[in-house]
Amino acid sequence: MKAFYRERQRRHQKQLNKYLKYVFNDHIGLVLIFILGGGMFYYSQFLEQVDATFFVGKIIVALVWLIALSIGSLATLVVAADAQFLLPKEDEMSEYFRAAFFHSLKIPSVIIFAVTLGAMPLLIRISHVEWYELIFYLVTLLGLKMIHLRVLIDRLYTFKQSSVYSQTTLVYHWLFSVIIVFSSTLFYSWLGSILIVIYGMILFYAEKKGGRGSFNWLLAIELEQARQKRIAAMINLFTDVPNMATPIRRRRYLDNIIERYSQRYPQTYDYLYIRSFLRGTSYLGVTFRLVLIGMISGLFIDDGRLLLPLFLVIIFGIGFQLVPLYQHYDYQVMTQLYPVPVTEKARAVQRLWTVILSAVLVVFSVIAIIGPVSLDYLLITITAMMIELLFLIKYYLPKRLKR
Repeated sequence: MKAFYRERQRRHQKQLNKYLKYVFNDHIGLVLIFILGGGMFYYSQFLEQVDATFFVGKIIVALVWLIALSIGSLATLVVAADAQFLLPKEDEMSEYFRAAFFHSLKIPSVIIFAVTLGAMPLLIRISHVEWYELIFYLVTLLGLKMIHLRVLIDRLYTFKQSSVYSQTTLVYHWLFSVIIVFSSTLFYSWLGSILIVIYGMILFYAEKKGGRGSFNWLLAIELEQARQKRIAAMINLFTDVPNMATPIRRRRYLDNIIERYSQRYPQTYDYLYIRSFLRGTSYLGVTFRLVLIGMISGLFIDDGRLLLPLFLVIIFGIGFQLVPLYQHYDYQVMTQLYPVPVTEKARAVQRLWTVILSAVLVVFSVIAIIGPVSLDYLLITITAMMIELLFLIKYYLPKRLKR
C-alpha cells in the first residue's frame, strides 16, 4: 500500500506541476522576494527597538506559531472509486495512511522551521532565551503538527469502545495546542516539550484502549475532495483549472459602475469584460486583495524607498493578473460568430486595464498623501506610478496580447 500511495502522489504532483509554473511565475517571485526583503528589513529595525518589557511580543509569537500549525492538512489522495475497489484492502489502509502521514508532514515542517527560526531573534530580545532553545520550540511545534495529522487520520475510523480518544475532536486538539504553545512562549521553552510528550502519550494510550473499528470511506472521500477543491480554487486565481467553475455573483451594488462604464464604452467586448471583472471572483478578488495590501502598507510605511517599489510591484501585479481576461470568452462558440473585429478585443481589454489601473493609482496616491511619507518621496512616488501606468498600457499590454 505504500507503493500504491507513492504512485498516486507522483501522479498528483505531476498534475500540480502543470499549474504551479503559472502560480509561481517570475512576477509572483519578484513580489515575494520584495515582500520578504522588505519584511526582513523592517523586522531587523523593529528588533532594535524592543526589550524585555515588550510582553506582547510573546503573545504575537504564539499566535504566529498557531497559524503556522494550521497550515497543511492530511493528503489522503483517495478518490470516489476507492470505496468499492479498495474495500477488500481496508485492513491494510493503516500502511497507506502511514505514507500519507509522512508526505503531509513535509511542507508544514519546512514552514514551522522557517517561522520558528524567524521568531528566535525576537524571543532572544524579549525573553533572554538562548539559540539552543530553538530545539525545544521545534520539538513542541513539530510534535503538535504530528499529533494534528494523527487526529485527522483517526477521525476517519470508528472506535470499538468509548474512550477519551474516540471523543477527541479537532476543537479539543486546538485547545491543547493553544495551552502548550502559550506555555512554551510565556514561561519556559522546555515546558512545551514536556507537555507535548505527555499529550502524545495520553493520546497513544487512549487510541489503543479505544481500538479502531471500520474505516469511514465516505468521510475520507468528502474531506479529500474538499482539500482538492481548495487547492484548485487557489490555482484558479492564476490560471484556468479544468472542472473548476468560477462562481458568478450578482453584486447589485456595482450595477451603477457597470452602467456608467457601458455608457462610456458601449462596444461588445467592453460589455463582456466589465461584467467578467466585477461579477466574477478571480479578477476582482485578486485586485481587491492587492489593493488592500498596498493601502495598509501605505498607511504605516514611512520610508519612501520601500513604499515606492511596493506600489510599483502591486500595480504591475494587478495588471499582470488581468492579462488572461483577454481569453476569458475564447471557449464560447457564440463569440466567434460576433460581427466584431478581433482587434476590438485587445482595445476593450486595454480600456478596462486603463480604468482599473488608473483607479488603483488614484487610491495609492491618496494613501501616500495621508500617509507618513515625506513630501519629496510623495511626488516621486506619484510620478513613478504614472510613468509605470503609461508603460503598461502603451507597451507591456499590447506586447503580451500578441503572444
